[in-house]
Amino acid sequence: MLLSDLNEDVLRIIITSLVTSTAQIDVLNLARTCRSLHRIVRLFVVASINVNLPSPRYHLLKRTLDNDPSYGLEVRSLQIGRLERQYLSSLIMKGDDTFAFFQQLPRLKVLRAESSIPRVAWCLLSPDLTLRKSLQKLYLRDVKLTALKLIDIICLPQLHDLDIGVLMSFKDDSILNLEDRENKLQHLSLCGNEILFSTLSFITRNSPNLHTLIYRAPLHEPAFVDRGPGIYPAAGNLCPSRVLSALLPLSNTLTNLEIYANGQQMRWRTEISAHDGSRLDLTEFLALKSLSASAELFVAPLSSRIPREGLYKLLPRSLKRLHLDFRYRINIFDPLPTVYLPFKPAEYENERRKEHLERVCRLSLAYTWILELAQYKAERGSDLEFVKLQEGENSCFYITEKWNVPADVDDAFERAGINLKIYVRGEFQVWLGAAHC
Repeated sequence: MLLSDLNEDVLRIIITSLVTSTAQIDVLNLARTCRSLHRIVRLFVVASINVNLPSPRYHLLKRTLDNDPSYGLEVRSLQIGRLERQYLSSLIMKGDDTFAFFQQLPRLKVLRAESSIPRVAWCLLSPDLTLRKSLQKLYLRDVKLTALKLIDIICLPQLHDLDIGVLMSFKDDSILNLEDRENKLQHLSLCGNEILFSTLSFITRNSPNLHTLIYRAPLHEPAFVDRGPGIYPAAGNLCPSRVLSALLPLSNTLTNLEIYANGQQMRWRTEISAHDGSRLDLTEFLALKSLSASAELFVAPLSSRIPREGLYKLLPRSLKRLHLDFRYRINIFDPLPTVYLPFKPAEYENERRKEHLERVCRLSLAYTWILELAQYKAERGSDLEFVKLQEGENSCFYITEKWNVPADVDDAFERAGINLKIYVRGEFQVWLGAAHC
């Protein structure tokens, strides 16, 4: 029996099965064999489009939309990338073309822009763009936004999921004078951005449904230093407690928090400013289930001689998963000061580090603040199930390796029903050059 002999109900069942289990291109190739099948496939496949801008495929899609505007009414998800640099000279696309293309997709719900596309943010900020009313999920890369423009995007009427990944700081365009505007945001990820407190405070107090927040926090107090010819801005004391006020509006809704300090990205030669001894207290966050954070938000560097005990008192009882990230210049255990000596073999340096760590970690005090997480779990009625303490990798110097804790510590966590994982900086590595750092 030929496909053309089957009725539309049977063809619809076939296509429904293929769309969920087969590559989209295979479904399109099959559709070319039968006119009636092509009509049905169009309703399924057009809902999701993946295209590079500019590209021959994009221009073909654009011609289709120009000839049949109803085609764009079925598109719900769009993922756009950009061609390699060698193709851009022959295929030039202007910002106005991007706007016109978006305008032909008035019911779009999901937009993912993986690369630098001309004026995507400008299009989204235009009140004339129809899809602003339907967009629910937005993923942007390599765009430049001020704080006011970021908030304008957050306040799109149906937007509940926003992910912006750019290594930049949002300019704080007089955000203090902006009137409150409630939004429907549920998931916000600014993992590549450092957002200022005034901007974050505006977002959190206007986001009653926000349950996931991922961002970088500026923890340093403003300071200036005299360097001879003039006064220059510099990082002041590290102050983790500054973060809390911006987060408090989410204390009843936040379930997943990932927060990283700007100090996490410091180069190995950068001077580290003093820690003021304050700690981020999240006990009021009654719904929080998962926490991933820079370690210095909760514990100070060992060199500061500020006690680490009492970490368990800073965590909400609802917390199930805890991941603290110890980057370069902050350690889980007291480290051996390492100086690169060209005339000493790497094996010699490795052996010294291992001996030092083993000596330090035999002391019960080295584990006290960690052990408290297990010892006080039952007393506090804590839901904690997983703890990961990890010293971050720095490819110029070390890689991380799993650390085996003493038997009594391991037993305590096992009795408490907590899975404990500790990773420390491992073997000394040969200098790889700046390109690998």
